[in-house]
Formats: sequence, C-alpha cells, structure tokens
Amino acid sequence: MPIDAFVGDARGIVVVIGIEHQRRLIDDGWTKEAVRDTLFERMTKPTVRKYDSQVILAEPANVLVVAAGGPGIAQSQVIMPTWRRPLMKRSCDQRLGKRARAE
Repeated sequence: MPIDAFVGDARGIVVVIGIEHQRRLIDDGWTKEAVRDTLFERMTKPTVRKYDSQVILAEPANVLVVAAGGPGIAQSQVIMPTWRRPLMKRSCDQRLGKRARAE
C-alpha cells in the first residue's frame, strides 16, 4: 500500500451518519465498530467495475464514524480530505495517465 510521506499511514476519512440512518443501524443491531469495519472492508477491496474506486487506508481505525444532525433530513456523508495525496486509487491512476499523455 502506498504511504504518504507527509502523513504516513495515518490518512483517514470521516463518515457522518445522520440521525435517521443511525436509528436504523441501531435497530438492526449494528455497532459503531461493525459499521467502521464493514465500510473499511468494502472501500479498500480491489475494484472490479470500471467506475469503482478503491480507497487507500491502512486500517479500520482510520475510518472515523460519527453521528450528527437532527430530524428532518435522512442524510449521511463521507468526508475524504483532498489536500494531500489522493485516497482513491482510480482517480490517482487517471491523473497520472493524463499527465503522461500530456508530456
């Protein structure tokens, strides 16, 4: 796995789960750790379809799961920092390919 020279293997993402989604997960018996581990497994596995993106993370602990928001909007978000080396393998490969063709 590539390691960013600046942040090491500490790169991470934040998953903000809305209150309505949190309620459903709790009702179905999900724990915060189970959500984190499942998301890590699904996001870091090798891609199989053309538009899939593999997220580069060192371990499940690098997925921070929090609940936030209020009633009325059933919405959750994944926050992936973009100010450092790309987290997604497909987008990184595409940029490198475009740069190589331009030179």
